[in-house]
Amino acid sequence: MMSVRLAFALCGFQGHPTIHQCYLGTLTRSRLTPIPFSPRLHPLLGLISFSEATRFTSVKYAESQAWCAANGRPQPRHLLYPRTKGFVTTVQHLRQAPHVKAVYDVAIAYQRRGRWHAAPDMWETLSLPRLSAPGGGGQACRFHVHVRRFLVEDLPADDEGLAGWLEKRWVEKGEWLEAKRVEWAGEERDNEM
Repeated sequence: MMSVRLAFALCGFQGHPTIHQCYLGTLTRSRLTPIPFSPRLHPLLGLISFSEATRFTSVKYAESQAWCAANGRPQPRHLLYPRTKGFVTTVQHLRQAPHVKAVYDVAIAYQRRGRWHAAPDMWETLSLPRLSAPGGGGQACRFHVHVRRFLVEDLPADDEGLAGWLEKRWVEKGEWLEAKRVEWAGEERDNEM
């Protein structure tokens, strides 16, 4: 059982979580039990769903590729195949909340010292005041956050359609990440000349 936060974001952060502190319900394996909405609770709270369900590693990526090949599913570039059941269950229950209007698809591209998808560690994040500035204390980190908003009312109504919708977002997210990787690699080549 885990506590849940309200509103919604699809995050492809490869294990870099964002925390919201107001819990509005309890999620078990198959059922969300909401606490009745109260005007005292702030209506702009958010639930963050990491649909990859784990941190990205090369071993897990190879496992994801093998699973996708065996099951006829598309393998998103730079991402693990999303786990759809928790997302589908959560969205189907959150549709009942009158103040949940949208799902936000968030992708973060990052690079450290010219290495794609190499994120700064926690100490670097906290200790370098200019982490992404050129030179950035000698770390040279780059970040780009891409956010898209989808109205809940426009999402597919059935579970299978919703799972397919999430899969499609993950494929698009992988394409966006690959385009960003190519763009940054080109900028680095231009800067070396």
